[in-house]
Amino acid sequence: MGLKIVYRTTLGEGQDGDAFEAFMRERYFPAVRKGPTRVGQVLGLELWRGLADTHESTDTFLVVMDFSGLSTGKLHVDDDEVERAFEAFGAPLERVGAFSEKGVWPEATAEE
Repeated sequence: MGLKIVYRTTLGEGQDGDAFEAFMRERYFPAVRKGPTRVGQVLGLELWRGLADTHESTDTFLVVMDFSGLSTGKLHVDDDEVERAFEAFGAPLERVGAFSEKGVWPEATAEE
């Protein structure tokens, strides 16, 4: 059964959140190692952006990785140029943890 490994980051002062979103979708996610490793394999990636109570976008993001393997799995980028571009946003990824699904609502039916 797969699991979700979650990372959180907050952009550095003066950074453009929309530019960060585009970078993550267009450059970072494609550069993440997706092949099998000794601890598992990345099956999917999602980027979530925080919202304030006023519904305004914040500079806090979650990266959610669908992972098949051990809970010790980590995001890994092999491209040094992409890694440097990521670091320029001043937004280090903090690993929140690994999570396994224990319930869903509404539950899927046999017909789906």
